[in-house]
Amino acid sequence: MNAPDRTASRGQDKKTEMQIALRSVLCGPHSLAFGDSESSHYFFTAGHRCCSQLTGLMKTLREKLAKKCALAVSVVVVSAWCASCGKSTSTTSPTTPAPDTLTETFAGTLPVGGSAFYSFSIATAGTVTATLATISGDQVPSSVVVNLGIGTLSQFTCAATPTAVQISGTAGVPTQVSASEQPGVYCVIISDIGNLFTPASFTVTIDHPLKAAS
Repeated sequence: MNAPDRTASRGQDKKTEMQIALRSVLCGPHSLAFGDSESSHYFFTAGHRCCSQLTGLMKTLREKLAKKCALAVSVVVVSAWCASCGKSTSTTSPTTPAPDTLTETFAGTLPVGGSAFYSFSIATAGTVTATLATISGDQVPSSVVVNLGIGTLSQFTCAATPTAVQISGTAGVPTQVSASEQPGVYCVIISDIGNLFTPASFTVTIDHPLKAAS
């Protein structure tokens, strides 16, 4: 063999070695002889089988990944469906809260055979309640019965329908009077019905709406 042929043969051997080394890195080592056609044929056959195995492995991994993704999506869908099933579809009607109320105190002295009144105003319709809280004085028992009423101002007095009230005792009368009123100015009047022998100190509480329900 002349020198050019040997140089070409060595170049071919180097190329084959590099191909085998590269294939070994990718697909594992192969015990092949360099430079002969049989080995070269085996190299490509083995390389083809190795790449085929890698392709099959990648396909299997993709199939497993697709199954896991499908399972995860199914779990999310089922969880959302269960959560929606657990929620009640019934609705409740809103309740209207009671209007805010204000308590005013009417305190003074009730003369024998006389009366006393107290005026106030309300900004919204509602129930007004006047309660005889205390009554006392010299020879004035807590069981004394007096009149109490809710009305409107009339010149220099309070025009109201009187109701007998008593804090405690056996008279069988209430301690308070109530009335449903519209916005406006009103009054509470307390009067002696002939049961006092001396002036009496008293306290009356007045509960009325302060503002409309919110």
